[in-house]
Amino acid sequence: MKIQILSDIHCEFENFVPRDSGADLLIVAGDLNTGTKGVKWIKNYFPEIPVVYIAGNHEFYHHAFPKLINDIRKETKGTNIHFLENDIFIFNNVAFMGCTLWSDFKLFGDNSHYAELAASELMTDYKVIRFSPNFRLLRTMDTAKKHLQSVDWFRTEAMFNNMNKIVITHHAPSIHSLSPEFREDLVSAAYASNLEYLIEELDPLLWIHGHTHRCVDYRIANTRIISNQKGYPDEPADGFNASFVIEI
Repeated sequence: MKIQILSDIHCEFENFVPRDSGADLLIVAGDLNTGTKGVKWIKNYFPEIPVVYIAGNHEFYHHAFPKLINDIRKETKGTNIHFLENDIFIFNNVAFMGCTLWSDFKLFGDNSHYAELAASELMTDYKVIRFSPNFRLLRTMDTAKKHLQSVDWFRTEAMFNNMNKIVITHHAPSIHSLSPEFREDLVSAAYASNLEYLIEELDPLLWIHGHTHRCVDYRIANTRIISNQKGYPDEPADGFNASFVIEI
């Protein structure tokens, strides 16, 4: 099975025309566009093959969390697009498990207070995303709670699922996905979490992520960690390959 991987395309800044890679399935690991606009992009460019789509943090910009999740579900229902938010899609005897994931802000230790303060002050997420149903501004405690729910979901599913697995998240599962110069920056706790234990527990073939604007390909235990991120128009990610495909 040939799988094309893309993330952090950021069509809210400029459109991106993908290349035909001959893949059997496409994975979009978030930050395609804001709101449901990414769904329209996928329908336009990839109408024929199955597409696994994960919301990134930018999908929620100027929208409500978690309301947008249901909006994207409605837009993708009955299509070739499989939107995952604590969901599984099975294709060719492989279980694709996905969610945004967010982070627990504990990248630098169990005391997340200062990391949450830094994220609240510096991350756009907490300035332009509203929390439904009361539409106040999103808070770090909201996304940290969602992160824990997703981790619990992964662990529960792993107990009952013996299939080969591919995990797709927007946020990164390890500090090793970050550029070395950011590995001591408090705000990096909003980009990655220390989930090496979960990687070993789930034992997926691949863990695919985005969010860091850094393309990576490395291993933790038996799992290959991959990201293929385009980045912003004025800050492109090194190593992005518009027709990147892996075969399993």
